[in-house]
Amino acid sequence: MKRRRKLCSGCYMDNKFYVIGGQDERGESLNCGEFYDLEKKSWELIPNMIQGARSWSSPSPPLLAVANNELYSLEASTNKLRVYIKKSNSWRGLGMAPVRADHSRGWGVAFKSLGDELLIIGSRGDSYACFGMTICTCRPHPGSGSLDWKVLASDGGQWSSFIYNCSVMLS
Repeated sequence: MKRRRKLCSGCYMDNKFYVIGGQDERGESLNCGEFYDLEKKSWELIPNMIQGARSWSSPSPPLLAVANNELYSLEASTNKLRVYIKKSNSWRGLGMAPVRADHSRGWGVAFKSLGDELLIIGSRGDSYACFGMTICTCRPHPGSGSLDWKVLASDGGQWSSFIYNCSVMLS
């Protein structure tokens, strides 16, 4: 890789392995990404791939998922879902997520792809108390301005925190 990093996220898209965000060896936030091109057998840096500096101490790695070869980000500070526009190295907002990633700086939230859908597991988005866990999927359309989240399960605060943490870690 071109930059040493920790607390970053990785994904596979366009036949390339991407490493995005994280921190350098001094703990400074990295807004760049990079990818490994399997054909060229080399790394290429993508400057300013993540927009906006993270102001929190101890933020989670970027919450990223690839569905249908499109990169999606759940912005932990705003709970907004964004899609990456490859040609312009920019992001476009798609709408709000049904969970509270901002409650714990992105920790305790699972954001993954599940086939052509996005899967999200986290605390409910209706209060700062965040006692309940919700599991949702969404089939995003990058050109659309709306999201249709399908609730698969919601516990109403009855599942133990152990079950909640295990489901996030397993995803």
